[in-house]
Amino acid sequence: MEVTAPYQASLDDVKWTEGPIPGRPVLTFAPKYFISLRGVRQQAAVDVAKFVDATDDAGFANTQNRTGNVAAPDRAPGPSALAAGDIDGDGTDDLFVSSWSPALRRSVEHLYRVQGGFVRDGTDRSGISLPQGASYATFADYDNDGWLDLFVIGGEGRGHLFRNRGNGTFEEVTAKAGIADVKGARKALFVDLDHDGDLDLLLVGSALTVYRNNL
Repeated sequence: MEVTAPYQASLDDVKWTEGPIPGRPVLTFAPKYFISLRGVRQQAAVDVAKFVDATDDAGFANTQNRTGNVAAPDRAPGPSALAAGDIDGDGTDDLFVSSWSPALRRSVEHLYRVQGGFVRDGTDRSGISLPQGASYATFADYDNDGWLDLFVIGGEGRGHLFRNRGNGTFEEVTAKAGIADVKGARKALFVDLDHDGDLDLLLVGSALTVYRNNL
């Protein structure tokens, strides 16, 4: 079994309730909340033993708001979210960022595409719109078309599912998918629970909710 998608990166340990069974792997992920981007030019590489600020070298300087300042995480009044995944199938990871802009007094979203070792902002044509920002985001190919889609828990507490059209743009299909009600969830995980070949959705907050995918 090969685990390839970053939608499982927030798990520490996955074990089956019956205990170890031949054919069922025990998956371990460490450390939590670690995100790495494939394809960012070499100057932006971060040493695993010593971290340095490589924001400018990586091309992320424009994540700042229009005043040139970034709200400190502990003082930002709005939600924030971050997700990495290869949305265009070029072998390099792209980045979705939702954060609070003090200048605009609202949350803003960016979709950064890594191309040729450089980061390009593809937000304007992405089709991703979240008026109240995002508190959680993850990429997963829910429809098995070979393109990573985006699932977001919005700042207003509702789910948003954006289908990847395969041309750098997304369309919201939340109503069609029937997953707007996330029941207060704060985290999400896509995994094939019933082994039918498509990804189901687990939501966790005050309770655990499972949406079965019926392609």
